[in-house]
Amino acid sequence: MPDQNQFWESLDKYRYILDSLPNPVIVTDMDKIVRYINVAARAIVPPPYEKLLNQPCSNFHTPYCHTKDCCIQRFLRNEKGAIQSGPGDIINRVDISYLRDALGNPIGYINVSTDVRELMEVQRQLKISQERYEIALQQARTALWEYDIREHTIQRIDNVRGQFSEIFPNEGVIEGVPDALIAQGILFEDSIREIEVMYSKLKEGYKKVSGQLHMRNRNGEERWVEIRCTTIFDEAGRAIKAIGISKDISEQKRLESSYQNERKLQEIMNAGFLSVFEVNITQNRMILIDKEAAAKLSSPPEEGVYDEILQAALSKIHPDFQKKVYEKMNCRALHLAYMRGIHTCNVEYRLKRKGCYHWINASIQLLKKDSSADIFARVFLKDIQAQKEKEEKLQKEVHIDALTGAYNRKGIITHIEELLRQNPEAISACVSLDIDNFKEVNDTFGHLYGDAVLSETAKKIQKLCRSDTLIGRLGGDEFVAFFPRLQSEEVLMHAAERLQTALVNTYTSGSHMVKTSVSMGISFYPRHGTTFTELYDKADIAMYHCKRNGKNGWTVYQDTMERCQQIMEKPDSDNIGDMQLNKPFEGNIGEYIFRILYRREKTDPQTMRTVLELIAHHYDMQYFYVMDFNRETQSIQPLLSWSEEDKSLYELLQLDEQKAALEFLETIHSDNDRILFLENCGKDCFDRFPKEILNKLAIFALVHMSVPVSNQHDILIGLANTRHTHSFSRNQRTDIRTIFEVIVTFLKDQQQREQQKKYTDTLISLLNNLGNSIYVIDPHSYQLIYFNQSLMEIFPKLKTGEICHKVFREEDTPCKDCPIRQLSKTVPSASTDIHNAKLNADIQTTAAYVEWYDQQKYVLLSGVDVTRYKK
Repeated sequence: MPDQNQFWESLDKYRYILDSLPNPVIVTDMDKIVRYINVAARAIVPPPYEKLLNQPCSNFHTPYCHTKDCCIQRFLRNEKGAIQSGPGDIINRVDISYLRDALGNPIGYINVSTDVRELMEVQRQLKISQERYEIALQQARTALWEYDIREHTIQRIDNVRGQFSEIFPNEGVIEGVPDALIAQGILFEDSIREIEVMYSKLKEGYKKVSGQLHMRNRNGEERWVEIRCTTIFDEAGRAIKAIGISKDISEQKRLESSYQNERKLQEIMNAGFLSVFEVNITQNRMILIDKEAAAKLSSPPEEGVYDEILQAALSKIHPDFQKKVYEKMNCRALHLAYMRGIHTCNVEYRLKRKGCYHWINASIQLLKKDSSADIFARVFLKDIQAQKEKEEKLQKEVHIDALTGAYNRKGIITHIEELLRQNPEAISACVSLDIDNFKEVNDTFGHLYGDAVLSETAKKIQKLCRSDTLIGRLGGDEFVAFFPRLQSEEVLMHAAERLQTALVNTYTSGSHMVKTSVSMGISFYPRHGTTFTELYDKADIAMYHCKRNGKNGWTVYQDTMERCQQIMEKPDSDNIGDMQLNKPFEGNIGEYIFRILYRREKTDPQTMRTVLELIAHHYDMQYFYVMDFNRETQSIQPLLSWSEEDKSLYELLQLDEQKAALEFLETIHSDNDRILFLENCGKDCFDRFPKEILNKLAIFALVHMSVPVSNQHDILIGLANTRHTHSFSRNQRTDIRTIFEVIVTFLKDQQQREQQKKYTDTLISLLNNLGNSIYVIDPHSYQLIYFNQSLMEIFPKLKTGEICHKVFREEDTPCKDCPIRQLSKTVPSASTDIHNAKLNADIQTTAAYVEWYDQQKYVLLSGVDVTRYKK
C-alpha cells in the first residue's frame, strides 16, 4: 500500500499537464475515492472543490450517483458513458477507463468529461432533416416493382412513367429474371456479376439487397439504374418476394466518369512528367507522343518503329542500366507481360540530362482499347533525381552515428559486407579499436566530456586512414576500421603504427590527469575469415589480447590466442608466467563487467545474476547479494542475489537478527569509506557481532559496501565466502570496489528508467483517454515531442521529431495563426480557430505551457474540430 500511496502522490507531478487540458478530468482510486480534480473540472463542481478530494465520488450528486447506473458501474458493465446535464446548461458525456500501475494492474479510474451540447443540437437537427427526407421520399413518384423470387418474375406496382418505363413497362409481367435480362441484352456484361450476386442474396434470405446495374432501354440507349429492395418472408421464414425501388442514375454516373477522367488528366499534368507517349505493342509503332519528346526524334512519331527508337535512346542511358531497360521495355517483353496478366510495371534507370546522369522512373500501363484488338502501352517518364537524393540522405542518416559522424553498427556492417561482395579476390583488413582508460575520462570529467573525446577520436581515425577506409562506432568507446583492397598485409602495419602514435592523449582537470590511448586488434580477409562476423570476432579477440599485454598497441590475430584466453581464465598458481598474464585481466575486470552490462539495452535480473556468478567464481566466493536499504524505516528489500546453494542468507535471519546485522555493518565503516573487507569473520567480528548469528550464516569472509543512491535509500552490495577465510590483495580490493560501483550505477540507472517509465505510462494513459487531438511540441524548434491516439488516427504516419507545421499543414515556416505566438510569461495559455486546408477543417486549438515528464518546458496543444458548427 505505501507504494500505491506514493504512486497516487506522484500524480501531482502532472498537474501542469492535466490543468492545461480543456476536458474536466477526475481521478479516483478503486474504492471510488476522489484523488485528483483538474482545473477544468474545478470550474463546474460545487465550490470549494477541496472538500470533494479524498471523498467518495458520489458526493458530486449527479442523477446517476447512488444508483446501479453510476458512471463506474456502467463502465464495469461495458456500457457507453452516461450523458449528464448540469450544472446550468452544461451537457457532459462521462467516459471511464482504468488507471494502471507499472505492472498493468488497475489501481483506479480516470473519469473524462466531454461537453456534448453542440453534438446533441446537431443530432436533433439531423433527426429533423431525416424526417423531412423520409416524407419527401414517400411523396416522390418513384418506380416501384415487385419481384417474385419463386417464379422469377417482375411486375411494376406504380404508375410512374419515365426512363425506367423504357426498361420495364408499366403494364404486364417480365418473366425469367434475371436470366431473361442477360439473354435479351438488356444488361451490359459488366453488370452480369452484380445482378447474379443480388439474386443470390435474395434467395439466401438477405433482408436488404441493393446494387447498381448497367442496362439498355427499349431504344438501345445506355442507362444506369440503382436498385434497392426489401425481402418479404412467409410463415416458415422463406424468402418469397422482394419489393424494389429503382432510380435512374445515368447522369450521376456520367458526371462521375467525367470527374475521374479529368482527375487522372490533372494528376498527369501536375506530376511533372519528362515525357508521355503511347505505343502500339502489337504493331511495334509509336502512335502518340508529347511535343517535347517528339522534337527529339529524327522522324515523325507516326513513322517511328518503337524498338528502333528504344535502341537509339540507350546511348543516353548509363551503361549499368542499358541491358535492364531494353529487356523490360521492348515490344516482345511488354507483350509477354500483358499475356501473363501484368498490366502495370515500373523501370528505374539513370539517364544523361544536361551533362549529368539523373534518375528516371518509367511507369508503364498495358491495356486494350474497345475499338481494337491490339495491345497498347502508355509510358510516363518522370525525373526522380530529387526523390532519390532524399532517399539517399535518409538512408545515410539511418547508418550514421550522430555523435561521431562515423557509421553506426548497422551502417558499418552493411557497407563492409557490400565491399566483401564486390571485391572477393582482394586482401582487406578489419581493425577493432578500443580507447584505453575511457571509463576514467567519463568518471572524472563527465559524460559530455567523454562524448567530446569520442568525437575527437573518430575524427583523428578518419584523418589518419585512406579515403576508402570505412570507419564505424559499434558502441561506447569501441570503433572498427575496415581497409579494403590492400596491396599486402604489411601495408596495414604502417597504418596501425600511425594510429597508435596519434591517438595517445592526456586530459587534465586541476591536479587530476587521465592518459588515453588505443588498443587495436587486426584480422585479415580472406586469411582469418570471409564474413564481417568472422573478421570482427577475431579482431576483437586480438584487441583484448593487446589490452592484457599493456594496452596502447596493436596485435594481429593468431589461432593460439583463443587457447591463451582459456589459460588466463583458469590460471595455474604454480606457473609464474601465467600469473603475470592474469594480472592485467585482474586489473580490467571492472571494465569487462561494464562492457557486459553496457551492451545490454536493459539490465534485466537474469543478466545481472550471470554477472554476479561470474564475479563470485572469479574471487572464489559462494554468495553475492544486492539489497535496498531504507534508512527511514530501517528496512531491507532484497534486489538480487546469487548462491551456489540457491538460497538467501539474509532470509535465514529473524527480524531482530537482521536489525543487529545492519547495526553492526553501520558501525564498522565511515561515511568516507563505505566498503568493508572482513578476511576472517571469526577473528574480526566475534567481539562485536553475536556469535550465534555468525554461525547461523556460516560466513568466513565478507566484502560489504553501502552506496547512497537517494536521500532515504542505500544499496547494500556484498560477496561472502561460506567455506573458508579469504585474503584480498590490494589489486583485488581496488577491482572489487570498481565492480561494486559499476553494478550499483547500472542498477540505479535501471531504477530511474523504470520509475520514469511508470510516470510516463501514467501520463500517456491519461492523454490517450481524451477524445481531443493532443500533441506536445518544443516551442523553439516546433518538433513533435508527443501525440495521442486521437491525432494518430488523423495522421497515421505521424512520428515524433517531425516539424508540426510541415506535417499538419505542409508549410515550411511556423503557422502565422498558431496560438503559440500569443504565449508569454504573463499569458500561459491561448486559444484560436485554425483552418487546416489539408484536412479542409476548422480546428479550435488551445496552447498552454507545460512542464513535461523530462523536466523540459514545452507547449501542449489541444485541437477540437469545429467545422460543422461554423457552417
